[in-house]
Amino acid sequence: MRTILLSLLLACSAHSAERPLVAFDFETDLANAGTLGGSARFRAFAPSEGPFFGFGPFGRCLDLTAASRHGGAAPEDPPAGGAAIYHDSALDALDTFTIMMWARQNPLAPGNAPARLLHKPGA
Repeated sequence: MRTILLSLLLACSAHSAERPLVAFDFETDLANAGTLGGSARFRAFAPSEGPFFGFGPFGRCLDLTAASRHGGAAPEDPPAGGAAIYHDSALDALDTFTIMMWARQNPLAPGNAPARLLHKPGA
């Protein structure tokens, strides 16, 4: 029984120590420190509303405070805000995934500020 329990604990420890597929620190660059590698890119959907590297309460971060509103864009909405975009075809094959992030947003922007902080097509 001890051998089985020890094996289970080692398997759990090994799993939790795995590097994520995608990991950005948003401090100075858009390099993916995860196992997929590559990098993201900034995209502004409206002039002067794009994301940038800023300072938040926890240090440097992805700063989205220039956005006039949050929540992405629908065809009937005027363009607003921006995003950090990362693409790798390996992500398309995922059945499940966990996302953890924080971003600094404009608290004065109208509407539901946390809406669509992250978007994965097809998910």
